[in-house]
Amino acid sequence: MSTQRPIPASLLLTALAIFRKLCDCGRPAFTVCDWKDASHKSGTCDQPICAKHAKEVLPGKFLCPRHWLHYERLRSGKRFSESEQRALFSEAA
Repeated sequence: MSTQRPIPASLLLTALAIFRKLCDCGRPAFTVCDWKDASHKSGTCDQPICAKHAKEVLPGKFLCPRHWLHYERLRSGKRFSESEQRALFSEAA
């Protein structure tokens, strides 16, 4: 009869860290970036972002710092209507 050895706690913690989504700053993710990105399977950026770094641009729509800067550059050149803002977050075709 063989006896099983317990799994080391450090291995369990490492596995949890791999599967837990963290912001680039190391904080636990509050949400993911909703910027439309056709190169991702989901159709959006999906970068994990913490509450401190998440920028809400529409109710329930958040951007990571990189896409927030891009969004601000686009906005500064032209005033977006609400429908145009929503189009930035619609599913990529």
